[in-house]
Amino acid sequence: MSDNACSDVTGPIVCPNSVSLSVTAGTTPTFAWQPSCRASSLFVTDPNTASTQWAINELPSSLDSQPMLPPVYYGILPPNMAGDSAKPLSAGVQYFVLLTKADPAFGLAGRPIGSALFTP
Repeated sequence: MSDNACSDVTGPIVCPNSVSLSVTAGTTPTFAWQPSCRASSLFVTDPNTASTQWAINELPSSLDSQPMLPPVYYGILPPNMAGDSAKPLSAGVQYFVLLTKADPAFGLAGRPIGSALFTP
């Protein structure tokens, strides 16, 4: 081990301030982002009604800050994440997904780092 132990750490990184977010087709989509990095929350909303379809956030008691790694499957909570049950998505309706990372300057919702519109 070197004198600088931090340089010896390997594994997923905390996300930068911007990622490329992708969504697969269908009413149970998969969300992925590049670079593959750790994020803290994901929100799916219906922009026509402003209703939240699914929102997941890191558990306050999680030992991992920003524990969420891609891929994330709609309606399935990743480890160390909390959220409500996902509402069914309707084919032909446009939805908005937002990915964030923890950042005290942005409050509890976190810093937006990626987003996409998608239509199942």
